[in-house]
This record gives sequence, structure tokens and C-alpha cells, in this order.
Amino acid sequence: MPNRKGGNEQFCLINDRIKIVNKTNLSKFVSLKIHTIMLQLNYIRENRDKVIERLGVKNFKEIGLVDEIITLDEQRRKIQSESDALSAEANSSAKKNRRINASR
Repeated sequence: MPNRKGGNEQFCLINDRIKIVNKTNLSKFVSLKIHTIMLQLNYIRENRDKVIERLGVKNFKEIGLVDEIITLDEQRRKIQSESDALSAEANSSAKKNRRINASR
């Protein structure tokens, strides 16, 4: 599962399959003796056309996965934002409850 904060995940291209890796399972891929390509999510987002072009040079056949990765990342970011807003609201409510209970 990608890191909750979204800063450590990468996509690893191994034998025409894209796998999500992060710092905890990256060592598994480092020890493999096959050619891998590591791309940061923000690089894929910001350089979509360049990524597709370079994957084409590498004969990667599932180019549509790039758009799927971007779409899934947008969904993850939206859900994370909603989760953060709900956490902030819960923290605010808990703080108000503590003040009310302390004033009794």
C-alpha cells in the first residue's frame, strides 16, 4: 500500500508489469538482477507525454496504464484530502468537548 503521505511511493516497471513500491518493499526490487525503471508519481503526473514516449521506446505495451496510474493517484489524493479534512474536524470537535468539560 502506498505511503499515506504520498511522498515515498514509486512505480517499478518489471517485465512489462508496473508494481507499486515504497521504501519498505523497495529492497526486494533492488536485489533483482533485471532491468527496472523507477518513476516517482509526481514525475509521471507532470511529464505524462514524456513518460509515454520513453515507455514506447522501451517497447512497453500497456501505455494505457500511465493514464490509469494518474487517475488512481488523483482519486487517492482526493480521498486523502477528504480524510485529512474529516480528521481536522474530529480534532476540532474533540478540542471543543474538552473545553466544555473543563468548564463544568
